[in-house]
Amino acid sequence: MDTLPPQPLLLTLFIILVLGFITAYAKAASIAINDTRLATLAEENSKARRLHDALSDSPSSVMNALSSFKGFLTILFVVIAAFGFSDETEELLISWGLEPSGVLLYILEVAILTIILAFIHSVFWNMLPERLSAKYAEKVALALSGYTLTITAIAKPFICIPALFSNIAAWIFGVKQSDLIEDVTEEEIRMLVDIGSESGAIDDDEKE
Repeated sequence: MDTLPPQPLLLTLFIILVLGFITAYAKAASIAINDTRLATLAEENSKARRLHDALSDSPSSVMNALSSFKGFLTILFVVIAAFGFSDETEELLISWGLEPSGVLLYILEVAILTIILAFIHSVFWNMLPERLSAKYAEKVALALSGYTLTITAIAKPFICIPALFSNIAAWIFGVKQSDLIEDVTEEEIRMLVDIGSESGAIDDDEKE
């Protein structure tokens, strides 16, 4: 199998990796940022105002757009990496004494590539963005607000079609849109406020 030259291959994977990290970071920061603080910043900062409006009007659209784009980047990264490094992985396994074109060779090749890609995905597209956003949520959310809103606008048409089909499929199984709306009791609200106050996400004056 012919593969891409090493330099273009590594550069392409690096660009996809960075875009995936930025997307995951933007999503994590948008979730972690304090709503009251963002509303205050929106009165003084145009970036904060646009982000606040988007998250207030349709938070699910923003989150779905970022998740969908991240999913697209994940598939692209996996396909290119698997295609680009398949020959090298096969040659390495053959040098270890495995028979060429054997079933075990194919299984180990897939297993090695899967473990490596899963590790990269978990570290750079899940754990690291969440850790960083816990401390730098406000700065990152505002710095990446333009990126977040751009991805949301671009992905919106592509999200509508899958959403329509999922709603139709859910309707076939007897699930209506009204069934997805959960009633929240006053006691549950109080419990969430107490948890937010203990974690520091909600100030004492906001709690009252």
